[in-house]
Amino acid sequence: MVSIVNVIALVALLALAKASIVSPLHKTDGIRASNQLPLLNLSAKMEMDGEILADLIPTSPESEPPMEKQPLFVFRNSTVGFTRISGAGVSVTSGAGASLGFSFSIEALNATLLQENSVVFRRRLTMEENVSYTELVRNYSGGLNMPFMETIGANLDMNVTRDDLTESFNSQSNYNSKARAARNVLTADPPTMLTLSGSIMVSGNSIIPKTFFPFAKVAQVQLNNGTSVVVVSTDPKDIVAATAEGFTTESAPVPEE
Repeated sequence: MVSIVNVIALVALLALAKASIVSPLHKTDGIRASNQLPLLNLSAKMEMDGEILADLIPTSPESEPPMEKQPLFVFRNSTVGFTRISGAGVSVTSGAGASLGFSFSIEALNATLLQENSVVFRRRLTMEENVSYTELVRNYSGGLNMPFMETIGANLDMNVTRDDLTESFNSQSNYNSKARAARNVLTADPPTMLTLSGSIMVSGNSIIPKTFFPFAKVAQVQLNNGTSVVVVSTDPKDIVAATAEGFTTESAPVPEE
């Protein structure tokens, strides 16, 4: 059960430092990949346990394609994964539980606020599209699957490439108008310093103690001008406990004696 207090609150601006970009999911023998979190090292300003991490990426302009002749890309690509939000973990064994607290700040975009600010996107939809869009909005719970992005094939809850966006362009009418509106929503405001704070209950799965840390689900998006932004999920289900390698409590391998 996840309990989050004051999820996504503004805090004071932090100083800059350097960080790397994306670490891919790796498999371990005997463990299903779906039970191991894809981990991300973010190119964003972050503060965790007093450490300051931060950003990168140069800018290069990109011309827009003519309307509907070729796709207007909302971004270059996006990668979804989990980033550790505390340097402090808890060790638990089978039958034992512990509360894992965290307080983490990051310069990012708030997924819920992006969706709330997407009114301009809805105006680009046909009556038929608006019916399915309304259903997506009704079921939205603050995750990275923001309806205004999912509708144009740019669901940030999964990795997205330009091939994926081109496929959506080929299957939708008036695609570029919708993509332009979505891009404007995504880039309207700069990232701000956000705070995740709260606690997670963790239970062990073996008699040998294992240490678990809190992780938050995020998407790293490379924009068309070459800059990179991070979008943070505000869905409580997207705060999870895992080992430093990304194994959840259900999948963490038992250490060898």
